[in-house]
Amino acid sequence: MHTILFDLDGTLLPMDDGAFQEIYNRGLLSAIPCPDPKGLLRAIWTGVKVMTQNDGARTNSEAFWEHFLRETGLDCETCEEGFLRYYTGAFRDCVAACRPSPLSREIVDTLREKGYTVALATTPLFPREATAVRLGWAGLEEAQFALVSTYEDFHFAKPSPNYFREFCARLGVDTADCLHIGNDVWEDGAAREAGLSVALVTDCLINRRELPLDGYPLYTLEQLAIWARQLPPCV
Repeated sequence: MHTILFDLDGTLLPMDDGAFQEIYNRGLLSAIPCPDPKGLLRAIWTGVKVMTQNDGARTNSEAFWEHFLRETGLDCETCEEGFLRYYTGAFRDCVAACRPSPLSREIVDTLREKGYTVALATTPLFPREATAVRLGWAGLEEAQFALVSTYEDFHFAKPSPNYFREFCARLGVDTADCLHIGNDVWEDGAAREAGLSVALVTDCLINRRELPLDGYPLYTLEQLAIWARQLPPCV
C-alpha cells in the first residue's frame, strides 16, 4: 500500500449529516429565486440521485445541470450565478453542523511526511468552490492532496465502484495498492468492489442499510491519528 484515499464529510470533517442538509437547503432557497421552493429542492436532490447513477457518458456536472434545468425550467445563467454566490458566501453557515478536529490535518501531514500519496476521494457531487470551503473547515487545503474529486471532473459518484476505478486511474495507481478511509459503510465500502482496501472512521459512522462491518478496520479519528503515527514509512 502506497496510496491512501480519504473521504471528507463525516471522515476528515466530522459532521451531523442531518443538520448539514437542513442548513444547506435553507441557504440554497435564499440564493436561488424560484416561485416553487419545494420544486427547487426536489430538483436539486433528484439531480444528486442522477449523479450517483451516472453511467460515465458525461461529467456529473453535466448530468446534474441537464436534469435540474429540465425539471425547474429556470434560466441556466441565473442559476449558475445563484449557486456560485451561495457556495462562496452563505454556504459557510453549514460549518455550524460540523465538528472540525485538528487531528485531520495531523493525519494527512503525518502520512505525507512518511511518503504516502494522499488523495481526497470525496464523492463528486459538489463543485470545486464548495469542496475548497469544506476542506478549509477541516483545516486542510487542496494542495495537500494528489487529487481532489469534484463534480466538474468526474463521471461517476459513490457508491459506484466505477468512481473509485476512475479516481485511481487518474492517479495512475493500481486499486490494489490503495486504502480508502471513509465513514459510510455503503458508499465508501463500494471501494472494495473496485479492489481497494477499506477502513472506516466511526465518529460519524453511517450505516443506513445496516450492512455487516465484518472485515473493516474501525477507527475513531483519534485512533486513526495513532495508526498514522505508527505506520512505517512508505518504501
